[in-house]
Amino acid sequence: MQNKKVVLVTSASSGMGRETTIALAKQGYVVYVAARRLDKLKKLGEYGCFPVQNNPKYSSPPSVIADTVLKIMKSKRPKT
Repeated sequence: MQNKKVVLVTSASSGMGRETTIALAKQGYVVYVAARRLDKLKKLGEYGCFPVQNNPKYSSPPSVIADTVLKIMKSKRPKT
């Protein structure tokens, strides 16, 4: 089994974040995505990306992002 690199992209629902997400997914990365607009994140599933919940009212402080990364690292990676 090949180890794939894992990345978390924030602000992934539009613009540069979305384009970066798609490019990384096409290059074979396991991509987790976060943004306030969860409905738009779900559309990135067609590229094999995995949405993670983010607070819809506020930008996430670094501590919240760090907690999200720890949860991803402790979880079983999705089969790709």
